[in-house]
Amino acid sequence: MSLTARELRILMLFAARHDEVISRDELLNTCWGIDYFGTTRTLDQHIFVLRKKLGNEAVNLVSVRSLGYKFCVK
Repeated sequence: MSLTARELRILMLFAARHDEVISRDELLNTCWGIDYFGTTRTLDQHIFVLRKKLGNEAVNLVSVRSLGYKFCVK
Protein backbone atom coordinates (compact mmCIF):
# COMPACT_ATOMS: atom_id res chain seq x y z
CA MET A 1 0.00 0.00 0.00
CA SER A 2 1.34 3.42 -0.82
CA LEU A 3 0.58 6.42 1.38
CA THR A 4 1.25 10.10 0.78
CA ALA A 5 3.44 11.93 3.26
CA ARG A 6 0.38 13.62 4.77
CA GLU A 7 -1.54 10.34 5.06
CA LEU A 8 1.47 8.85 6.84
CA ARG A 9 1.61 11.81 9.26
CA ILE A 10 -2.09 11.41 10.04
CA LEU A 11 -1.69 7.67 10.58
CA MET A 12 1.36 8.13 12.81
CA LEU A 13 -0.54 10.62 15.00
CA PHE A 14 -3.43 8.16 15.33
CA ALA A 15 -1.06 5.30 16.12
CA ALA A 16 0.69 7.31 18.82
CA ARG A 17 -2.64 8.15 20.45
CA HIS A 18 -4.83 5.14 19.66
CA ASP A 19 -8.18 4.88 21.47
CA GLU A 20 -8.07 8.65 22.11
CA VAL A 21 -10.26 11.20 20.35
CA ILE A 22 -8.21 13.73 18.38
CA SER A 23 -9.98 16.93 17.39
CA ARG A 24 -10.14 18.07 13.80
CA ASP A 25 -8.29 21.27 14.78
CA GLU A 26 -5.44 19.31 16.33
CA LEU A 27 -5.18 17.03 13.30
CA LEU A 28 -5.12 20.04 10.96
CA ASN A 29 -2.56 21.92 13.06
CA THR A 30 -0.31 18.89 13.42
CA CYS A 31 -0.53 17.53 9.88
CA TRP A 32 -1.08 20.68 7.80
CA GLY A 33 0.56 23.26 10.05
CA ILE A 34 -0.65 26.04 12.29
CA ASP A 35 -0.92 28.44 9.34
CA TYR A 36 -3.43 26.28 7.44
CA PHE A 37 -6.60 28.24 6.65
CA GLY A 38 -8.54 25.64 4.68
CA THR A 39 -11.65 23.79 5.76
CA THR A 40 -12.04 20.61 7.77
CA ARG A 41 -13.48 18.98 4.64
CA THR A 42 -9.89 18.54 3.46
CA LEU A 43 -9.21 16.46 6.56
CA ASP A 44 -12.44 14.51 6.09
CA GLN A 45 -11.38 13.63 2.53
CA HIS A 46 -7.97 12.40 3.72
CA ILE A 47 -9.65 10.24 6.38
CA PHE A 48 -11.98 8.83 3.71
CA VAL A 49 -9.02 7.88 1.50
CA LEU A 50 -7.12 6.38 4.46
CA ARG A 51 -10.13 4.24 5.36
CA LYS A 52 -10.25 2.92 1.79
CA LYS A 53 -6.52 2.24 1.67
CA LEU A 54 -6.36 0.51 5.06
CA GLY A 55 -9.44 -1.62 4.51
CA ASN A 56 -8.27 -3.83 7.38
CA GLU A 57 -10.86 -4.94 9.93
CA ALA A 58 -8.21 -4.78 12.67
CA VAL A 59 -7.90 -1.04 12.23
CA ASN A 60 -10.81 1.32 12.63
CA LEU A 61 -10.91 5.09 12.08
CA VAL A 62 -14.03 6.27 13.86
CA SER A 63 -15.73 9.65 13.51
CA VAL A 64 -16.70 11.04 16.89
CA ARG A 65 -19.50 13.49 16.23
CA SER A 66 -18.64 17.13 17.01
CA LEU A 67 -15.26 16.12 18.45
CA GLY A 68 -12.98 14.61 15.81
CA TYR A 69 -11.66 11.16 15.02
CA LYS A 70 -10.54 8.14 17.02
CA PHE A 71 -8.21 5.34 15.93
CA CYS A 72 -9.38 2.08 17.53
CA VAL A 73 -7.31 -1.06 17.53
CA LYS A 74 -9.35 -4.23 17.94
